[in-house]
Amino acid sequence: MNELGTAGNTWHPSAAMALRASLLSATASTFRLAGAVAQRRQFASSAAVGTTKLYELRTYNLIPDKFPEYLAKTGSDAFNCRLEASKLCGFFSLELGGTASSVSHFWEYDNLDHRAEVRAKLAGDPKFVTYFASIRPLLLSQHAVLTEGLEFKPELLPAEQKHLYALESFTENSLIPDVGPIEGTDGVCLGVFRESVGAVGKKHALYAAPTFESLRQSLELRHLLDTQTAQGHMREVKFMTPTAWSPMK
Repeated sequence: MNELGTAGNTWHPSAAMALRASLLSATASTFRLAGAVAQRRQFASSAAVGTTKLYELRTYNLIPDKFPEYLAKTGSDAFNCRLEASKLCGFFSLELGGTASSVSHFWEYDNLDHRAEVRAKLAGDPKFVTYFASIRPLLLSQHAVLTEGLEFKPELLPAEQKHLYALESFTENSLIPDVGPIEGTDGVCLGVFRESVGAVGKKHALYAAPTFESLRQSLELRHLLDTQTAQGHMREVKFMTPTAWSPMK
């Protein structure tokens, strides 16, 4: 008998099935590898130095019984000085998937020099200093990471419709979602971001849909399409509600 499982001219069916399975597995692995390489080249090109916007993702955890006070202060005119200093992309309160009584907000910058200029300006602004001094006692913690906007299209949101949001965080090996409407659902992927300061290489995707159930269905479909999910690559998903002053409604 030779290494292919044949003895003379006899072909063993079990060996044929094993060889076919091996070939199919190798072919699937080749396609997955080719897709991953192409995808990484695409996003490496789009995130070339100086060609993409930077987005700071800030998360504040608040004392639970002080959360309404924080929302009231940040939703008042006292926060206008911060809104005027740089572009706010979205401001959300957490609904599910993380620490309750917390908010997440995205700020856009041209580069880190731009961010430094904004922070210096705010540090010298008496209105902002007063505002931040009033909310500091309400905060339990602050977390900030810097991301590159691999692709971000907030204009995909219908202006006449209100939305709820999901922020999905995933590993380098997971499939990167396409930005745009998610076929078969009411959801849309608005953008994909990669951390450059923080957990470097970690990615985030921002989704919107009319209801949380629509968001859940959109994410379930994404998970089914990503073979990496079945291989144990975990995701973190947060469901969020936009605040009254968020540009994304």
